[in-house]
Amino acid sequence: MWLHACSYGEVKSLQFIMSHLLDTNQAQSKDFAQSKQKDSKDCAQPLPSLSNSMHLPHSQNSPHPPSPTISPHKNLQILLTTITHTGYTLAKETYAGYPNVRVEFLPFEIFLPFYAKRFFIDSSKISCLKLLCVFEAELWLGLFSLAKCLNSHTMLLNARISSRSYPRYKRFSFFYRHIFALVDSVFAQSDEDKSRLESLGAKNIQAIGNLKAYNPPTITKNYDKPKGTLFLAASTHNGEEELIIDAFLSAFGKERFGKKGDIFLAIIPRHPERFGEVAKLIESKNLAFSCLSQGCEKAFCERILLIDTLGELNNFYAIADISILGGSFAKEGGHNPLEPAHFQNVLISGEHIFNQKALFAMVQNAYIIKQDELESTLKNYKNLAKSYIDSTHSNLPQLLESIDKHLA
Repeated sequence: MWLHACSYGEVKSLQFIMSHLLDTNQAQSKDFAQSKQKDSKDCAQPLPSLSNSMHLPHSQNSPHPPSPTISPHKNLQILLTTITHTGYTLAKETYAGYPNVRVEFLPFEIFLPFYAKRFFIDSSKISCLKLLCVFEAELWLGLFSLAKCLNSHTMLLNARISSRSYPRYKRFSFFYRHIFALVDSVFAQSDEDKSRLESLGAKNIQAIGNLKAYNPPTITKNYDKPKGTLFLAASTHNGEEELIIDAFLSAFGKERFGKKGDIFLAIIPRHPERFGEVAKLIESKNLAFSCLSQGCEKAFCERILLIDTLGELNNFYAIADISILGGSFAKEGGHNPLEPAHFQNVLISGEHIFNQKALFAMVQNAYIIKQDELESTLKNYKNLAKSYIDSTHSNLPQLLESIDKHLA
């Protein structure tokens, strides 16, 4: 089997499928895919996840690599390719304990025939490749052509075409029709994606939701929750920090951010090069704040915390009460709502979520508002319901069954 995922996020999203392939208990993985999110929340810990109900492969956050289990596909050899260093590193670390999983960089298309001979042609010059699974929008003509030459079934997983990129796809539809003629089955993120893919010539399409919903966020550090209500402004873009701070000051007053205030605001800018810019903005409002880079023991010594270190988003979702998703008040297309929903945060987002519509469709109780509604929404925060992921209509078992069928 050959799995191709472009980068870190795609490699991470394949975790559920890899768990299914490598775990001895297939039924358990399918049952988990159909289970509902629990209603309870532990502020310091994530909700029950794959790693609690399945034997997940070793990841960089595991203290010790587990011993490899016996695969349900006993003799299955898996080639996992990627094209970015972050994706490659994650894959190598995650599957280091599995000798039947080989991680490689995908070469340029002109070298693919030599690559295939190395991995998939045996001494009798017979192809041993049964299934090629390509993730999201990696529409490589040479890759799919090669797989068909090797008599392999081909799948496109977690397929999506955003509203912003769809006109470009339509402009070159003659080219994409050649590619989709080589793709045997497609598992799309949404019905909207399914319609767009069909218009480009894709066939045998099923909308099963986004696979990222089945891979719970990873916690790398456990922080103590402050004694009060913690708001998290997550993945904010230029202009959004000022909008959020001004809305907070109007909604709660400056005294609520004083030493004895019960409102806490943590801000995580999307781009690290803006950390200094956001610090100057907070200073210009004459507000006291601390920076996480000063040390976690000083994290909430002030009521405003600027998170100016990398890799902290999920750690703070885990302790936040209310998350305000950035990239949605500015016209950036929004950010992933599944992560705060996994921790059942109250979830507030702006209306510009055109890149995340399929993910928001999987989240219950997401409050999508206009800029001028932010202040009134904040004032009413005690009456807002917690978000959660609705997996009751999951079609993921169909994907797992299809994979099993073509590997048999």
